[in-house]
Amino acid sequence: MDPPARASPPRRRRVPIAARIAWWTAWVGLACGVAAAIAVGLLPLHAKRMLERAAARVEQVAGPLEPTWRRPNLTPEDNASARLIAAARAVRLDDAERELIRTIGREGDPREIADRRGELAPLVERNRDAVDTLLSTSGLENEFGVDPFDPDSELPAALGAEQFTVAQLAVVDAHLSTAEGDPGRSERVAAVLGEQATRYGEVPTQLHQMLSRGYQSYQLRLVHHLARACEEPACPERLRDALPPNRSRDAFRRTVAGETELMLRRHAKTRAELRGYLDLPDRLVLAWFDYSIAGTFDQWLKLLAGWDLDPREMEAVLAFEPGPIAELDTFRSLFAPDWTLPGRLRSTSEARDLAELALTLRAEALGGVPCDRAWTDALAAWTFAELSPAEVAVEQHDDRSCTLRRAGADYIAAEIFGGTSRAPPFDWPVPPPTPPAPAHPLACPRAEGWLSGRKQRS
Repeated sequence: MDPPARASPPRRRRVPIAARIAWWTAWVGLACGVAAAIAVGLLPLHAKRMLERAAARVEQVAGPLEPTWRRPNLTPEDNASARLIAAARAVRLDDAERELIRTIGREGDPREIADRRGELAPLVERNRDAVDTLLSTSGLENEFGVDPFDPDSELPAALGAEQFTVAQLAVVDAHLSTAEGDPGRSERVAAVLGEQATRYGEVPTQLHQMLSRGYQSYQLRLVHHLARACEEPACPERLRDALPPNRSRDAFRRTVAGETELMLRRHAKTRAELRGYLDLPDRLVLAWFDYSIAGTFDQWLKLLAGWDLDPREMEAVLAFEPGPIAELDTFRSLFAPDWTLPGRLRSTSEARDLAELALTLRAEALGGVPCDRAWTDALAAWTFAELSPAEVAVEQHDDRSCTLRRAGADYIAAEIFGGTSRAPPFDWPVPPPTPPAPAHPLACPRAEGWLSGRKQRS
């Protein structure tokens, strides 16, 4: 009898392809959901850590993140800020006149001001109170009325463009006064503009640093024209003494540290106010906010590093091209990176050093020392903060005069300042030596004093 046939194993039911796809989709979706939940949970911690690391980088480069500016305790009598605001409010110009003063004041061309005297003199007289109020701040300290490092403080609106209008009026008034034979008032205007640059340069915020640079630029152009009319050694020495101290590099470093601390303080205040009321979307928004602030700190460090770059390298290294995410990130625009910012501040600082050097050589020339010898003495005792000898081009002339230029000034004016009109002066002529004549041919003491002075200089 034959054995029974072996039973074939039961066949597995074939799962339809659509069901398989749905099964795998469900598992992949579940895995992605778990990963997204973990990422969402870790994102605020990661963003907070990025912010802390960015702040630590700023502190390592720029110094302690603490306010380096203290509100002075001043009475209204020795406070310049109230007078500056009063000067701004005393301006009486319509829109067309304001634009005219702005253009003429920025250029500061004595010939154009003299040619348009009939048009400009009435505007200055109408705003004489504003100009005189600005000049009355000479020697006063500044109290802005608020603490720039208080998250709840807002600077007065009058600290802006209207004060520059007063400065532009003062520049026009100075050139008109020089044309009328009153250079003393012009020198007084130049000194007050230097004091303004010093006042604003002491406050480590970007707004005040740009205000300081503006006043310094106005002063340099005015001093540049006043120096050409100097005929006795004491004149360039007075103009040189009117230049403010050159602390732009330290001020910019303090600005980066101070504003980093201020933004961290505002951020902590916002978090403290929202504590206990945060749902998941709010936490994600704050995480994105942390990420954006960290990017802003990195951009500040980028600008701080740009201070030591050659101007021809700044654009390639510092130019900020935002990616697609940064373009959508409104928080990253808390500070709009501008590669010209360190270039503007440093170039103005270099122009200030070049002005001091040129005024020193001009005083020497008016005292009888030729430019080549004075330049040699200046090289032997170089003490300038930003300007280096390699950046100064000296063009010697047959009459023993010379012209000082900042090397690469054309590029700086065109690329950083957008043209030569707003750039500080980088071209300074030094006259030929004119030794003072003695009062009498037998006045030996005076001649001996002059000769001994030359021996000391050489």
